[in-house]
Amino acid sequence: MAFVVVTPAGREALATATPRHVDAVRRLFIDPLSPAELAMLAQISGLVLEGLEKDCG
Repeated sequence: MAFVVVTPAGREALATATPRHVDAVRRLFIDPLSPAELAMLAQISGLVLEGLEKDCG
């Protein structure tokens, strides 16, 4: 386990980068998928998260 402290400058950098990052992820990863593919991605992601919860408690 790790604990992280974000400085005010780091917080500002994250706030600046977030909108561009979210737009890029949507454009490159989400938008190209069909509704059926998005549903499959959600199902797969759920299974991965369940596995992580079991391993990481």
